[in-house]
Amino acid sequence: MPSHAILRPIERTPALGGDNTVDYAARPGYIGEDSFMFIVTDGIIESEAAKVTLQVISRE
Repeated sequence: MPSHAILRPIERTPALGGDNTVDYAARPGYIGEDSFMFIVTDGIIESEAAKVTLQVISRE
């Protein structure tokens, strides 16, 4: 089932992978909370939006 992000997060736009996964990478040096809205569609019907919230932490 295809899916896609519908709203931009503050720090980075999530990307939809070919296998319907969502990839997210914060801008370099950013630490903090970010979120985006996500829907799933079969091309005819769309789900309700779900909010994905994540906490970006340092890799160090």
